[in-house]
Amino acid sequence: MKRNGTLIGLGSGLFWGLDTVLLGIATSSALFLTTLAGIITFNYNVSP
Repeated sequence: MKRNGTLIGLGSGLFWGLDTVLLGIATSSALFLTTLAGIITFNYNVSP
């Protein structure tokens, strides 16, 4: 019984760890794309 609980705890800990990593990747990707789009738009508007 205890071993089963430990496995569940380990699994949920791993899941939340991966979830946090994925969230971080998604956030940084979104920020990067937004910045990239802003730079491209700025250059396009500024160039004659």
